[in-house]
Amino acid sequence: MALDIESYNPYRRSREIGEALARARRRLGLTQDECANHIGTSRKRYGGIERGVSRISAVELEQLVAFLQIPPYDVWPAHLIAPHTIQVRARPGESVFVIIENPGTPSNTESKNEPGEPHL
Repeated sequence: MALDIESYNPYRRSREIGEALARARRRLGLTQDECANHIGTSRKRYGGIERGVSRISAVELEQLVAFLQIPPYDVWPAHLIAPHTIQVRARPGESVFVIIENPGTPSNTESKNEPGEPHL
């Protein structure tokens, strides 16, 4: 699924990212000061990031995701995370059963290759 530019709201995304940061910070028992210091900013600006009113750079977000141990799907919707390439090798006549799990999504995709079908 591609990003729908028509309905994309950067302010809503800023709030969603800020909420994910705040949840992770609280889960780890950290203060806003500690997070602000980690990215080299003030507590006031960091508080604005959590509320979605202050912009956050890609570098700062990357630093905080690592610092707060946030899984990528907590910050980015699963459909925006780059898909992985899966390579399956089998001998002719062998059946292959592949289960692809994407944490953060409610369902899994299952695929079964039959003999003679291309192996992805």
